[in-house]
Amino acid sequence: MDTANGLSPAEKRSLRTIAFALDRYEPFVAHSVPERTLRHLLDEGLASEGPSSRPAVGEKGYKLTDRGWDTVRQVWTR
Repeated sequence: MDTANGLSPAEKRSLRTIAFALDRYEPFVAHSVPERTLRHLLDEGLASEGPSSRPAVGEKGYKLTDRGWDTVRQVWTR
């Protein structure tokens, strides 16, 4: 499924930002991605929330789901 076409440019940039978290729940994402955009990506199942891999920075962290990674591959290859 081509999820990338339904995303705004800001959401595509945010997915790329979250991709740098790799497979850890990184708290820096909350500082780099607008809350509204992050919430939309979570609601769409492109990102997930969990306990922070760096508790000193923040309680919660974020990473891409498998669907999020598929979408990032679509975005980066265009």
